[in-house]
This record gives sequence, structure tokens and C-alpha cells, in this order.
Amino acid sequence: MGVIPPSPQVLDIKDAAMSANHDQHLPSPSDSESEEPEGMGDRKGSKIEEPCSIGHADADPICYGRVKDPEAMVSKTWWKSVFGDGLYLQTDGDVVEDPAITLDEVRMLESRPAVRAILERSNKMPLSDQDKPVRVLELCCGQGRHAIQLAELYPNLHIYGHDQSQYLIGLARSRAQAANLIPRNEDSPQASPPSPTYDDRVQFTVGDCRFIPHADNQFDFILMMGNSFGYFSNDQEDVELLKEIYRVLRPGGVVVLDLVDGAHMRENYSPRSWE
Repeated sequence: MGVIPPSPQVLDIKDAAMSANHDQHLPSPSDSESEEPEGMGDRKGSKIEEPCSIGHADADPICYGRVKDPEAMVSKTWWKSVFGDGLYLQTDGDVVEDPAITLDEVRMLESRPAVRAILERSNKMPLSDQDKPVRVLELCCGQGRHAIQLAELYPNLHIYGHDQSQYLIGLARSRAQAANLIPRNEDSPQASPPSPTYDDRVQFTVGDCRFIPHADNQFDFILMMGNSFGYFSNDQEDVELLKEIYRVLRPGGVVVLDLVDGAHMRENYSPRSWE
């Protein structure tokens, strides 16, 4: 599939439908953080302010017994705790915490001709164009698996990762420092350098993916891996995200969305799964 400037190109790897994720929506950051999940209370019906999360050593476990509606027990801002600490890496994240898996996924990206052309262009860029580097943005990058792998494989690429989890971005920075991709900050190992003059080509930022902290027309290649697209509370918010991606994408740029195959999920749906 060729790149047709100036219109950006959207590639959907794994032959997935964009609507596949809308059975599981990610609440909007505008949702009230103080709102309690429905059905949360003890057996006498009294309100319990906040259930503990498994993995928090400073909280006592709470048992609610049998509940009528498990979904009602989930806070609208569940994602802030799910991705807020190391528990994610011990549950969902552990299945991909494997360098071989990460490399295989990057090779899958390279198998797309339009993506490969952009990545290879960074290696062939003449010195006269070094002030206009090939830039890659990974939205919802988590702990930076793909961003770091791409930075190691393509030393002239400028890689930017963006995620709402301060914890995972801190881990991404630590791993990038260990790989000598960004400078170490002795005062705060997980913090960004106050003035990143050592090597600007690998950076990680924290924030909402609908508000990308970069100017217009900055990136040649934008990727969202791990089924990260489509979890907002309504379709309009997904549209706003796509508009924001379009804003920062350079003319002729490429977008890759890694999505679950919706048809396969519907045909093989199970109300429960075990890891």
C-alpha cells in the first residue's frame, strides 16, 4: 500500500475492525472521580468509601460476598488504578513482558511496506537533513516496549512515547536510561531531564492521548499498540482522538492501530477467561 501525500495513511494491522473494542469502553477523564460504583457496600447496606486494590500493602482486603452486578462494582475511573502501579505488569502486562514478543511485534510493523519505508529513511538521511529527523510517536505506550525497541534498532529515529500512567512512563524512562537512550537524572531517576540537551531523540510524556503535547505536523509514523484504541465512553471521543492524531501527523504520514479482530471475538466470546 503506497503513501499518497498529503493525505495521511491509516494501516490496521491484524486485520481488525475499529469498532471491535466498543463493548468495553474506557471512561472519560471528565467522569467524576468521587462517584461511587453502584452496588458497593457491606452486607448491612452501609457505604464503603473505597475498596482496596489487590497489591496495595497498606490496605486491608475487603470481601463483598456475592454481588448481583459485578460490573456495577467497577469504578468509572478504574483505569487510573489498573495502570497506576506494578499490578498491571503482574497480570495483563506479564504476558507481553518478553523481549522476543516485543521484537516480533516490531518485525510485524516492519512488514508493512509503508512503515518500513519510513523507518529505513531514517538510516539513509543525509547530514544536511539531520535537523528534520524522522519522528515516531507511540500513543498509550505503557512501559515503552515498542518505543525502546525501535530506538535501539534505528539509532537515527526520534521516538516519543505518551501514556496516561505516571508509573508506566517512569518505568519506560528507567528502561531507556538503562539502555543508554536517555540521560540519567540522579535526583529523580524516573523524571524527565530539566533541559534534555544530551539526546532529544527518545522522550516520554504523561497525559491524555486526546491531548498530544506536540505541535502540528510533527510525526511521520504514529502507532497505538495493544488494542489501545476504542475504549472511550462514546464514539465521539474516539473521533476526537483521531482528529488529534491527524493534527500532529505529517502529510504522507502513516498511522497503525493494533486492534483485536472483532469478528473473531464475537464468534469465540466467553464471559470468563483464565490466565
